[in-house]
Amino acid sequence: LGEPIGALEGVRITLRNRQFIVVFVSTLFVHLAYQMLLANLPYFVTLVIGRGEADVGIFQGVLILMMAATGPLWALWDRRLSQRKLLMIS
Repeated sequence: LGEPIGALEGVRITLRNRQFIVVFVSTLFVHLAYQMLLANLPYFVTLVIGRGEADVGIFQGVLILMMAATGPLWALWDRRLSQRKLLMIS
C-alpha cells in the first residue's frame, strides 16, 4: 500500500483525479435537481395545478415511489451499459 500521506495531500490528489471529479459533479447535479424539485413541488401543486396543500404529500409520495420503482431498472442498465453512458443519461 505504501507510506501514508497527509490529509491535505490526499485532498489534492483526489481533486486532481478526473474520474472522481466526473462522478462528484454528476452526483452533485442529481442531488441538486432532486432538492430543487422537492422545494418547488408545493408551489407547483398548489398554484400551477390548483390542487390543495394536502395533495403535495401525495405528489411527493408518488415521486418517491417512482424513484424506488426505477431503482432496479438502473441496476439492470448498470450491468448492461457502461457507467459512463449511465452518467450521461442521468
